[in-house]
Amino acid sequence: MNSIIEHHASVGMSLELENDVMMDVKRDNTLYTQWDPSMSEDAQLLWRINNEYRLRLSRAQNSVELLLQLLLTRADGSVQDAADVLYMTQQHLQNLAQEHRDWRYRFFYVSSSDRRMVQEDRDVFRALAGFSRMQAAHQRVLSEIWHLLGGVHRPASFFTTVANGDLWEVAHNAIADLSQFEGYVQTANQH
Repeated sequence: MNSIIEHHASVGMSLELENDVMMDVKRDNTLYTQWDPSMSEDAQLLWRINNEYRLRLSRAQNSVELLLQLLLTRADGSVQDAADVLYMTQQHLQNLAQEHRDWRYRFFYVSSSDRRMVQEDRDVFRALAGFSRMQAAHQRVLSEIWHLLGGVHRPASFFTTVANGDLWEVAHNAIADLSQFEGYVQTANQH
């Protein structure tokens, strides 16, 4: 537990116990994740990797969807190749999200009708192994996405920029963050 607390301090977060639930809290006091403190370290790891992966996958999906919508509303024929690649990327990310959902219902939850996370050591290890296999398969798809995006001419910033920034960059960063998830797992596993 001390190594988890030290890790949190190094990344600007704290652990707080509230109503018998342990929570990761960011510097701005927003909730990051929460779990039952009586969970084993392996169960906590499972809880955290599921939530972090779901967060990163959702961020990638949302940013690609917003970028695609923006291109379709502003675009002329010059960005059709980029729009086609983004559509394929969107489809790939939807498939990854469905596979992650399937994994949760097969391994993460006690049952499909009772959406409580598994707690028994055997079930937790089974879920972690299933996640590892799923994530390895997802890495191959993410490599394909990078290949697709790398092969298309980036649209002019006029087509991709909004008041909050360039959605092309936001989408690329979100996909990169998802692609680098293995690094998060290794760090989380050490703490």
